[in-house]
Amino acid sequence: MKKPIFKVHFHHVDEFLQELKKDVDRIDGKIVRTTHREKSAPITPNIKQLAISAGAVIDGYLIELNEVVGDLWGHRSENEDAVIAKADEIIKRIEEFCLVNDLEIRTGIFDISQLDESA
Repeated sequence: MKKPIFKVHFHHVDEFLQELKKDVDRIDGKIVRTTHREKSAPITPNIKQLAISAGAVIDGYLIELNEVVGDLWGHRSENEDAVIAKADEIIKRIEEFCLVNDLEIRTGIFDISQLDESA
């Protein structure tokens, strides 16, 4: 697998999948990684922001999705259930794309910040 040199960011799953489709035969290792990510909301740290992250490496480019889905308040509610359902739908769309295009889906994200530049 080539070491990623550049990142290409997307914030909507449609754009991410359209980009992957253009070079689907050149996805390194035929691997797409995806995960749910939670981080503290910028204004109120006790509220968590849920996002879906996904990525694939194509010719040294990390093609990356980071789609913010919504806020989690820490207690079950209709709003939280809707946020979780939307996140699950995004993951499902990526999984379906991978199935149709003979790609392997794996959990996790690519982190190129720790790569040794001399490698």
